[in-house]
Amino acid sequence: MQRPISHVLTTQRSPERKAASAVAVGALHVALIAALLAGLAPPLIKTISHPIDVFLVKTTQSVAEPPKPTVTMTEATVDTVPQPPKWTTSDNNNQITVAHNDNPPPTSPGPVAKILPTAPLSLAATHTTPPYPPLSRRLGEEGKVGLRIFIAADGHISDVQVEKSSGLERLDEAARDWVRAHWLYRPATREGKTIAAQTEAVVVFNLKTAQR
Repeated sequence: MQRPISHVLTTQRSPERKAASAVAVGALHVALIAALLAGLAPPLIKTISHPIDVFLVKTTQSVAEPPKPTVTMTEATVDTVPQPPKWTTSDNNNQITVAHNDNPPPTSPGPVAKILPTAPLSLAATHTTPPYPPLSRRLGEEGKVGLRIFIAADGHISDVQVEKSSGLERLDEAARDWVRAHWLYRPATREGKTIAAQTEAVVVFNLKTAQR
């Protein structure tokens, strides 16, 4: 039986041929790797072949400034503070030290008392009885005269009127004229001020009590 020719050829290779085969195989591998790298490179280059355009956009819109705060100038007010009291001293230890306050604190006014009005007041020393008319004495005439007296603001009599007659004109006139000329009053007052007023009085003519 004959052996295959390939086997004979393999077994008969020399070392030089083996080395050459190894070199050829290595070169083939290198060529394949180079071919692979060369085949991959174009797609990479193609991917980044187009340049990227970068545009810098310049904003022309101005940024609005915040509104400035409005400052209102107000005039400062200072409350008046009373000055502290000034103390006076003396070398003499027996003297008393007195405090003087140039600006005393304001005092609030208290309740104001209401001033009541007053009526006219007769001055007794001037309220004398008029003298008896001589003719009425001889005739024995008696009577009472009612008078309305008007008093001025200074207390003097401004007018006298016969309010109720005695029935005898001589007695009425004697009473009226005497009171107007001699009588005085302390004037009436209202809210502390003197005012004009009026009052009434009765003058009695009686022969038993009349002065001779």
